Amino acid sequence: MQKIEEERPLSETTMKKIRILDISSYMIVPPTSGGAQRIVRPVTRLRPEDGIEVDMLYTAYGEEVETSKEYLEKYSCIHQVVGVQPEIDLSDERAMPEGFCSDVWKTMGMELKDMAVRMVQKRFYDIIQIEHSMMAWIVPYLKNESPDSKFVLDLHNAEYRVYEKWSRYAKEEDYKTVREKYEKLYAWETMCWKWFDAAFTVSPVETALFKGITGCEYVYEVPTGGGIDPTEYEPTDENRMKPYDMLYLGTMEWYPNAQGLLWFIDNVLPKVVEKRPETKLHIVGFGKPYGELVKIANEHPNIMFWGQQADDKCFFHGAKVFIVPLFIGAGARVKVPTAWASRVPVASTVFGPEGLHTVNGENICMTDDPAEYAENILRLLEDKEYHKKITDNAFETLKNEYSCDVCVEKLRDAYREISHDDCSAGDLIQYHIDFVKNLLRKTDIAGKSILEIGCGEGSMLKYLAEKYRPKFIVGIEPLLAGDYPDKIRTAKEAQGENWRICQGDGLDIRFPDNSFDIVISVATFEHIGHLEQCLAEIKRVLKPGGVFYTEYGSIWSGIIGHHCRNWMKEEVLKIPAWGHLYMTKEEMRTYIAKNYSEEADNICHMVYDDNWINRLDLKDMKKLFEDSGMEILELKENKLENRLGWLEGLTESELNQEIIEKLAERYTIDEIKVCSINLFMKKQE
Repeated sequence: MQKIEEERPLSETTMKKIRILDISSYMIVPPTSGGAQRIVRPVTRLRPEDGIEVDMLYTAYGEEVETSKEYLEKYSCIHQVVGVQPEIDLSDERAMPEGFCSDVWKTMGMELKDMAVRMVQKRFYDIIQIEHSMMAWIVPYLKNESPDSKFVLDLHNAEYRVYEKWSRYAKEEDYKTVREKYEKLYAWETMCWKWFDAAFTVSPVETALFKGITGCEYVYEVPTGGGIDPTEYEPTDENRMKPYDMLYLGTMEWYPNAQGLLWFIDNVLPKVVEKRPETKLHIVGFGKPYGELVKIANEHPNIMFWGQQADDKCFFHGAKVFIVPLFIGAGARVKVPTAWASRVPVASTVFGPEGLHTVNGENICMTDDPAEYAENILRLLEDKEYHKKITDNAFETLKNEYSCDVCVEKLRDAYREISHDDCSAGDLIQYHIDFVKNLLRKTDIAGKSILEIGCGEGSMLKYLAEKYRPKFIVGIEPLLAGDYPDKIRTAKEAQGENWRICQGDGLDIRFPDNSFDIVISVATFEHIGHLEQCLAEIKRVLKPGGVFYTEYGSIWSGIIGHHCRNWMKEEVLKIPAWGHLYMTKEEMRTYIAKNYSEEADNICHMVYDDNWINRLDLKDMKKLFEDSGMEILELKENKLENRLGWLEGLTESELNQEIIEKLAERYTIDEIKVCSINLFMKKQE
């Protein structure tokens, strides 16, 4: 079904927020590392209208507790910030059980666990998100306290793969240590991943690994580092000076980085300098550099080592080529997109950009052959057209796939799907599933008193009662005895622990004033005659500040507003598009009898005479809503221009100039395109 924009904004005070508890073993603000950027960047870019509220819990030390809290709390979608300082040094492995994974041990602060348990006891979270596999030890404690929350792993990296690759390149004296770490991490990650309901991964590589191990289908790829902001890194001066021929940025104490740089210095740099003697390699990075690297860099006339720098933008903007000579580790999934955003071409090994969307010779230059690597660099330095081609293509890839906006959109959509995924379960029909999802995005029903008008057999009512813990939910249905004699003999028998179905009518709701927090109705309002009386009854039984939500159609002025057997393809096609609006009853009878059916009299009776639909136009209904005395929070008009749009998803419009002219005196074009309505209203406090 095609949809149009909302006519009225949804009130922030009544939209149900998705509540998220994010737990991490560290916090760095402002975020500088790729991991910290991935944790912080997305939540700082969420908007209030996204309907997501995040509490952040993490380990911090000394002044970090207050400085991180002050930094994070200024963002509107962050509700609460709690930094917990451990009483013992988590890096001390002397008390670690033999054979235990040290990376997990270093995150195991009991103060953090105790605070997390208290937080989930006091507040329900739709999603509890754990940063890194190493923090997964906390999950069993929290599942015990909040079994209805969805547990999501933000994977960052599959850590065991780092050491699996490392073991192939490790020195003889390091091999045993690296291999043991791989085996412990593999055992831990392949066990704990199965504790989660969903995961965020950084690339298709990790997605395939996670799905293969867990069988979980709720896996979402989100760029490492939370995406890159092109406006932050894109240089404004195209004619700027570029004093740095080749640039490398990375953590200097991380062996995979040092190993790659040493390979580059030994095998590639000499070939570049041989043909272009003035070329220099500039190395920027924090951490104590690997010893052998320092010695070589200090003695090499074509290498400049800058150490840690507060601002990497000036180096990116001043670079002609960014190099990524990596063979092990987790790739350069933050640095490569950052270079792209800075309009710097990247020359890399094949492994360097693993997991990123790269095409050799189009948006990056990749090879593991030293001679080819040197030729790639020289061509980027000397061929301006080739340099521009690689740079422009890379920038487009960055904008379309790895920007902050793309990342936030992916996370927002994923959070909504994860928090409401139960709606796909059970035996609900599709429009009930859609209704439940939309309802839960608008208001929290836990602990609330709810009335459903036109509940039918009560399948949706029972589902809500079981899954979402309202205080109680009552359904009224005027046709109980006649429609469902085998299933519901009396109203008294149709009840459960927190739900009840009884015979009743929306025009005379037999409950006292101010009885319900929420009133709902789905696929019913097109059938109710005297709709103004029903709205008055809804307002009466709602508590002050209570809300009403309905989705219904098709309405009379829509393409299949006659509502005659519109769930059957062969039947709905018997009546011309909008024919019930421009044909008289006699014209309709003649047309159907001639072309389709001997049931022409019966069909015409259903279309024009039967009281099972109210035959209210869009403008008539909108006027009733405006006059109801309740505040309209959302009035969404859903378009349909093909009679088979609902049944088969067809979108080709059947609206032509002849139909427009026949209906011009009574309807605008926009009015007859609308087939159904989503309505959200509030009773004043």
